[in-house]
Amino acid sequence: MNIVFDILASFFAGAFITNFIPHFVQGICGRQNQVPWSKNASAQVNVCWGTANLIIGLLIIHFTALPLAFYTVAAAILGGFVLALRLAKAFAKTE
Repeated sequence: MNIVFDILASFFAGAFITNFIPHFVQGICGRQNQVPWSKNASAQVNVCWGTANLIIGLLIIHFTALPLAFYTVAAAILGGFVLALRLAKAFAKTE
């Protein structure tokens, strides 16, 4: 595959997998949390939304057959890092 495609797919896979963490953790702790369509979604909705993000990230990795190379791992980490910074800023505003 094309190296640019591999990097973009890895970036988005890392972002989706990172987005799984806060929603799933808040949900299993029984707390409401915001999702794209609601500011105060129930814990069950957050568990479902988090799991959907994990599945999407894993499907990206599976169906694009990404090579396990430095650039794909670095792109996935960068995607997760960028999203984590964005989530930190967004969640800081809600408290």
